[in-house]
Amino acid sequence: MLSSNNPFESNSGSLRLGSPRFYIPLLISCFIAAWLVSTKGLAAGIALIVLPFIIVYLTFLFQNPVLGIYTVGILGFVILGTTRYVEVPMIGISIDSILVLSFLAFFFKNFYEKGTGDRPVKMLLCWH
Repeated sequence: MLSSNNPFESNSGSLRLGSPRFYIPLLISCFIAAWLVSTKGLAAGIALIVLPFIIVYLTFLFQNPVLGIYTVGILGFVILGTTRYVEVPMIGISIDSILVLSFLAFFFKNFYEKGTGDRPVKMLLCWH
């Protein structure tokens, strides 16, 4: 006789939230975040809040490298506009770092495509 797993006999969805396997890592990460904020200050708290957005942006950047060029264009206007009212440190380094990341993303995205030969290197040098 065939043995089949009944999907109604396994825990799923909100039943998994009732187990301590969900709450223990959550509590540990909350304690670590609270310790970081209390010892390192507000900058660490802001960094913890911004970190997921940076990870999502880098994921999108490495999937679609032209996003880096769009970001540099937008960032150039935003940073130059804010320098009229607020001192913004490291203007050039931030724009250059996004350009370098977009070049790396472009190179890594096209490096292992079959039949391209040395096309990624030529495209990296020409950016067409």
